[in-house]
Parts: sequence; structure tokens; C-alpha cells
Amino acid sequence: MKNFEFNHDNFNQLKNDILEALDSVGNKHGLIIKTGNLTYSEDHITLKLEINRDINPADQFMIDYKHSWLYPYDITKDMYGKTFTGRDGRSYILTGIKQSNRRTNKVLIILDSNTIKEYICQPEFLGICQRPNGIYVNY
Repeated sequence: MKNFEFNHDNFNQLKNDILEALDSVGNKHGLIIKTGNLTYSEDHITLKLEINRDINPADQFMIDYKHSWLYPYDITKDMYGKTFTGRDGRSYILTGIKQSNRRTNKVLIILDSNTIKEYICQPEFLGICQRPNGIYVNY
């Protein structure tokens, strides 16, 4: 058995080896496995793992929608990745839903088509509105 020396270089190599092995496990089971922070002391190592189902982004978008307070808005799966014109006249791509509270109401994640900069906004900024007599979507 090899005697493992606790130092920064060895930890980085160990983390990479673990990630490589976990990729194989993830592929076998349809999961995405990511490693996070690695901390250590003289005789102890802690490595953070994050495991998620391997799901396409549009499906994840709808899962996030169902777990948000956006249900009064008629947001559909085909809106994911679609280009909208914002109130400022610029083009934005709808890329996700940020879990947020009702107070800020800024829950849509958008990407500026020109600068590729990410923003969060209210649904109304993209023309997605709720009407008292039903749902109105303007895009």
C-alpha cells in the first residue's frame, strides 16, 4: 500500500482521479456527479459531491417553473432558449428560472444576445404578462 503524502499537489491529483471514477459511475446510472471543495488536515480529507439526474435543460426549466411562484404565467417548455425582445428593445434568450421570493419578482434568467451577459428579470420585461381575465403571452 502506497503512503499518501498530504500536500496540495497530491490533493488536486486525488480530486481529479475521484472525478474520473465518478464520471464512470454517473454514466452508468444516468447521473451528473460533480466535485466541490476539497479540505484537509494532517490526516483527514473532506470532498463535497453534488449528484444530479442527467436531464436536458428544457426539462430542467419546466421543473424549476413548477417549483416557482410563476404558475399564473403561461410559461411553456418551448420558451426555453427562445429569443425575446425586452422592454429596452434588445434581444434576450430565456435560459432559466431563478428561485426567488415574490418580493423581488425577478426570477427569469436571460442572456443578452449581443453581449452574452446574464441577467435576471421580471416576466413582464419580456412581455410575458398575467391578465385578470386569463393569461396573455406576447413574444
